[in-house]
Amino acid sequence: MKRLFLTTLAALTLALPALAKDDDNIAERWECKLSDATDWDDIIIVASIENGHKSGYLWAAGVTNDSLFQVKGLDRNWSFTANEAGGYDYTFVITASSKGKFYDFSKGSEKTLTTVSKVLDCRREDD
Repeated sequence: MKRLFLTTLAALTLALPALAKDDDNIAERWECKLSDATDWDDIIIVASIENGHKSGYLWAAGVTNDSLFQVKGLDRNWSFTANEAGGYDYTFVITASSKGKFYDFSKGSEKTLTTVSKVLDCRREDD
């Protein structure tokens, strides 16, 4: 168990800088943790927005995903993994109250955001 933890920690430490590769082109960066985690060292999602606010990156589970970025109302939305129907399989939303909500549409419709797979606490990284 300890080995798994250390391996995961090492992977996270190596993967997070990869998301920062184009810092000059990043307008905003958010970090998110599980809502029941007490420590902000337990970041599981990092979401960034490129200058221009049309695209971004979402780092989760050790993978950096290029994403379409949109602001809908007061919510920030990252959609990634394009599907054959012309939409996206996954969407991550950060609400105006800084709650992160992950939606998995890979087995259904993306027309409505009805079932949240995960709820996270998010904060914007200081500039």
